[in-house]
Amino acid sequence: MNKLKQAFTLVELIITILVLVILWTISFNTFFWYSKIARDTRRITDVQNIKKSLEIYQINSWVYPKPDHWKKIKYLHASVRNQWTIWNWVYINLSKNLLKKPLDPLTQTEYTYSLLNTWKEYELWLIRETNNVLWVSDIYFTNQVYASNIKAYVTWNYNWEVAKVSTGAIDYILAVPSIINWNINVLDYLEVVKQKTLVYNWYNNLPYTYNDNPIIKNNQ
Repeated sequence: MNKLKQAFTLVELIITILVLVILWTISFNTFFWYSKIARDTRRITDVQNIKKSLEIYQINSWVYPKPDHWKKIKYLHASVRNQWTIWNWVYINLSKNLLKKPLDPLTQTEYTYSLLNTWKEYELWLIRETNNVLWVSDIYFTNQVYASNIKAYVTWNYNWEVAKVSTGAIDYILAVPSIINWNINVLDYLEVVKQKTLVYNWYNNLPYTYNDNPIIKNNQ
């Protein structure tokens, strides 16, 4: 009788297992969440380093480096902007100030980079997995933690409003709220506007390098 009294009952075993499962689930979700935070912080650090390197390059060359293998977005056969990523040519030009090629920590893809036709205004795009990392100029801070889908995130020196396009004797001033396109095969600016393929900050319309990535699709 004493041995029976000292043993666990079936109900007690079930409760114990249930508590352990709950604790494991909480621990796993917490680890998963803070992994997202760590990746977002890494992305911001990467892009801050890219921005500093771009500014150093611009001081020496008066313009920013052209994206290699760029896709040219045109209006009436005149260039509006050029888009690609921080790939080989850009990285080589920035490598003196970057210890290694910056890649997204989740997908291992390059960060999206687009340059206006003046070669003096650009945008850099990346993804974010959480809402906890906010950007104010070049400073980021931690906000309250809450769930979020993967969204686009931007930094730039582009005025986010207009672009001047010259076609021979005529100059056009275009309303261009973003110089990143999620469908890189749409190269006519009128079609870009018509099909609504521009990428906007804090939205799920991601830069094209992320669109077909299975990791991103599984996390959205």
